[in-house]
Amino acid sequence: MFEESPNSRVIWDYFNENFGQMLAPVGVLKACALYSARLPNRFNLFCVAPVGQFKSATSIIVQQFFPKTYYIDMGSDFTIHAIQSHYGKKIDRKCLMVNDATLLFSTKEKRAKERLINALAELSSEGYYKYSERQSKFELYGRISIIMNMSLESYKHNRGKLFESTFLDRFLKVFYKMPPKELVNYCRMYFNKKELKVGESKVEKLPKRLTRRCDISEDYREVLVGFSKDISAISLTSLTRTEEQILALAKSHACLNGRAEVDDDDIDFVRSIISFCSDPISPNQEKIVRLYMQGRSYKDICLLLNMDYKTYKPYVSRVIQTAKLRGIV
Repeated sequence: MFEESPNSRVIWDYFNENFGQMLAPVGVLKACALYSARLPNRFNLFCVAPVGQFKSATSIIVQQFFPKTYYIDMGSDFTIHAIQSHYGKKIDRKCLMVNDATLLFSTKEKRAKERLINALAELSSEGYYKYSERQSKFELYGRISIIMNMSLESYKHNRGKLFESTFLDRFLKVFYKMPPKELVNYCRMYFNKKELKVGESKVEKLPKRLTRRCDISEDYREVLVGFSKDISAISLTSLTRTEEQILALAKSHACLNGRAEVDDDDIDFVRSIISFCSDPISPNQEKIVRLYMQGRSYKDICLLLNMDYKTYKPYVSRVIQTAKLRGIV
């Protein structure tokens, strides 16, 4: 992988050396999301991991591979009014980097939270948001990408509401949990150094001229659509939205490395991150969806998963109904 992708190789190697194998693909994913804000097809990333596993650190480091004009560090507490008053048109072609979505949503009242979620959803997909309430009216224009971090515990608590608003459908969700050995190695390395030199290795060469169009051959498109179906099943996300994000990811990865066409490197990278898209909060949901698509009954599905029919049937039913509502089956 990365035979023709020198920029991805530099980012991957930096994270692999400093944090371990688990975070190397996460670093490249965040780089693709950040870079895609400047491209026609934008890729949004929602990163979920346990507390203390470098979600914020990876975002901070990825920023250092790019000019500051490529992104806006939003921190963890802002409102749609703050975006409008502080940035306005400056958000166009920027990646909005949200440090901690747990803090972002926990500090908002219900109505303010709903407004912010809806605004970010509309901006990320349409590039336009119109606010109109009582005496306050304004419009926001901006083709943006978004990188958002959230703790696993907070994701468990908030995902129902985020799915209901279709907010999460606009993101590729990735989940990770660092192996204990990698955590121990990182801590040992960190304390053995006077200072961890974050961002010392810069991207070797970003394309001087941004690629505005990235082509995908029909053969590669079919492969990516197949990946989208797999990810849609394991994440219970709308197939159409998932396909949009996967195609955008492949294009962004190609453009990040100075290519105007998707090639084998981009396909290999997308293939390598599929396992990160499996939602740990919903065990067996991919198997349930696939078995249902094969024509299996609820009873058959429970038996094949070695589960008691009476106690497991309600869960199977919920998964299938959700898959139907999101157009997966």
